[in-house]
Amino acid sequence: MDGGEVDKHGMMQTHHEALNEIIHENGGDLDNLSDGNLDNVVADEDYEFEGGEYDEDADGDDKSGRRLLLIVSSYAMALSLLVVSISFYLKEYISPDSDLYATLSLVSVAGVVVMVIAFSLGLGAMPWIIMSEILPINIKGLAGSFATLANWFFSWLVTLTANLLLDWSSGGTFTIYTAVCVFTAGFVAIWVPETKGKTLEEIQQFFR
Repeated sequence: MDGGEVDKHGMMQTHHEALNEIIHENGGDLDNLSDGNLDNVVADEDYEFEGGEYDEDADGDDKSGRRLLLIVSSYAMALSLLVVSISFYLKEYISPDSDLYATLSLVSVAGVVVMVIAFSLGLGAMPWIIMSEILPINIKGLAGSFATLANWFFSWLVTLTANLLLDWSSGGTFTIYTAVCVFTAGFVAIWVPETKGKTLEEIQQFFR
């Protein structure tokens, strides 16, 4: 199911819920419904159709586009991880009994929290949406499976090596993660097309 189908399904679900509410207000009697009631169901919604296609901007979501969200998410993750890595580097030269050491520990935790939030806003969801929109139907199953396999493989690789890297250097570990996020932002900026509101043919033109 692609993004357009999901949005249309949500629109129909919303209309269905609104209709049920009107029926409930009329005592559950369909005969009490007037044409004006039914018109209000549609008129009160923010969904719009243009040229027979659903207007994604009507619901107020994802107005910025998938690509920009990915770039902003990647840079926000890189910045927060950089703060974490600097905190760990500084802690190597500070006494564990000092107040500054405790402050840097809190900064490290805050940096990781910000990184998780930034990931959730972009890199956590957008790649799956783009994957469903960018792949031709004839290879969507195979390519989607390969992309999912690659995603879980690298997730396993990060999990496997995290403790080893932290034993080597905490600051160095988060510096590596920062570099990966910066690379991701550059990769998206150069090679990932904007898919929001575009047909498959328009997306494929980006690669030609």
